[in-house]
Amino acid sequence: MAFIAVMVLSPQAASADSLTPDRITAALSKLELLAEGVVADGAVPGLAIGVVHDDRVVFLRGFGRREAGKPETVDADTVFQIASLSKPVSATIV
Repeated sequence: MAFIAVMVLSPQAASADSLTPDRITAALSKLELLAEGVVADGAVPGLAIGVVHDDRVVFLRGFGRREAGKPETVDADTVFQIASLSKPVSATIV
């Protein structure tokens, strides 16, 4: 999900002139709804998203539960175990 956030606000997605504060706010609202929907549909128990634009954090939020069936919620500081997937995921994002 974080990768989607990067794509939404990346220079490739829109030119710098078209990334107005209103467009960024609208994109972040859509991203938030998408994340809530993914969790509500049961695709994942929880996720965290961070979006950076112009070297500034513009969105940082957790959604859902840290682990299915457990009460602890995801927040912006939640660290997820992704095992051997960390290298290919990191390489894709970078």
